[in-house]
Amino acid sequence: MGRWPGKGRHGIVVRATLRLVPAPETVQWHKLRYKSASELVADQRVLVQAGSFDYVEGQLKIRNGRRVAELEAVSYRGASLDGLEFEDADTRITSYWDFVNRLAVGEPLLREAGLWDSPHPWCNLLVPDHAVEEVLQHLECEGPELYSDFGLVLAYPLRSELIRAVELPEGEVVFLVAALRYARGDDPTAVNAMQEANDVLTELALRVGGTLYLAPL
Repeated sequence: MGRWPGKGRHGIVVRATLRLVPAPETVQWHKLRYKSASELVADQRVLVQAGSFDYVEGQLKIRNGRRVAELEAVSYRGASLDGLEFEDADTRITSYWDFVNRLAVGEPLLREAGLWDSPHPWCNLLVPDHAVEEVLQHLECEGPELYSDFGLVLAYPLRSELIRAVELPEGEVVFLVAALRYARGDDPTAVNAMQEANDVLTELALRVGGTLYLAPL
């Protein structure tokens, strides 16, 4: 989170009540690729307003020296991609468990690369819809040294009416934007550079009406 204080927003959950619903047996899982963050965000808005998909996540990353903008759109019942403007798509039907457990394969990869226990200065922010392109374009201009081979930026569109537990920017739709950075080894220079980048990002997000999201690390 960089050098920004908690401002009294940290707490300890001692009791929680969760409403359970039946899990689907299978899901329809799309990975859609785009030329830019702006095109990605445009389709995210379409999907979140339509409400036909159960999970919508955007990613900006650098892989093999190439910048990638990707959207994961998942439906438990099956939904159409009509009206979206992606370049290409991978679609598959998989079990619900394989979808919710999809990040498990990342742990051994991060351990093998020496990044699982290394410093990872992550920065999580809630950004108003009108400013998300500006924030993501800023992140697109950051250098690859601020992420390592496995870092990335996440962008989740969220309907404000469904969220009560955190302070939100104004607007019917907000975006959770997260810069997930990994520093190799114990190089303090790399960690300081990532923290400074987080400070710049946070100042930008607050200036355009965003709020802090102090996610547990």
